[in-house]
Amino acid sequence: MIILIKNKYSPTSVQIDGNVCFIQFDNDEKKMIFLSLKKERNSKHCFIYGESHTVYADAEFHLFALEVVNYIAKNIGCKFYVDDATGYLEHGSKEKLEQYIENCDLQPVVSDDLLRKSIIEHQNRPLDINEILSRENERNVVVDAYEFFMRQSKWEIDDRFHKTVRNFLYCVFYDGFIENGGISVFLVDNGGLMANSVANALRNIGAIESERILRKCFKLFPNSVIPEDEAERQKLLRIIEDDLAPLDIAAYNTDTYSFCYRYLMKNKEYFLM
Repeated sequence: MIILIKNKYSPTSVQIDGNVCFIQFDNDEKKMIFLSLKKERNSKHCFIYGESHTVYADAEFHLFALEVVNYIAKNIGCKFYVDDATGYLEHGSKEKLEQYIENCDLQPVVSDDLLRKSIIEHQNRPLDINEILSRENERNVVVDAYEFFMRQSKWEIDDRFHKTVRNFLYCVFYDGFIENGGISVFLVDNGGLMANSVANALRNIGAIESERILRKCFKLFPNSVIPEDEAERQKLLRIIEDDLAPLDIAAYNTDTYSFCYRYLMKNKEYFLM
């Protein structure tokens, strides 16, 4: 609310459609932010998904939406992947942002239904690994490459992929948990079954500090073995949660993402299909 007051935007309409919350500002249907709680694939855990088609509005509202993301991130203590098609996060120029919006060839927004349709289209967008790996900057390369391969395998990491690809997938999978919950969340569910594979993958991509922190967690379990049984694993996690907490923080403050990107770029030939 501090952000809303500071920017003099008023949330004039809040609608719930299924699991999506549509927040409209200033009675302007072009100024909307969408928030939803989504379940992680193959997991009992959830995450916040947010989207705003700010290019339909103006530069000021675009900057406002970015501030909202930053505000939420600071207050719930996690990081976000931000898909800023305008390029503002890279150049930081309001003048270039306004030029992008002015020249962007989009159909005008005529209803909330059009925005909802756009969200669905984005979630089902086609991904081309050749296009992803040919991008001139780092933005979303790791995330889109990960999604491309996980779609192929119905969101399972298995032997159908070359070991190089599996290393990448394991590490991005792990990094997603670290960004949005920490090692304790990673270990409590399916991550606990692949923890050793992830640790080996972290070493293979060169993320040695990330591997060191994860393996340090293993030592908190009896005989350094993470139980395969989920109920037993959760019970032990509750017992060691105080010792695990500082490792959660250490992992959160360790950069794994950039190692994933460099590994992907260095080994492109294994990812091209």
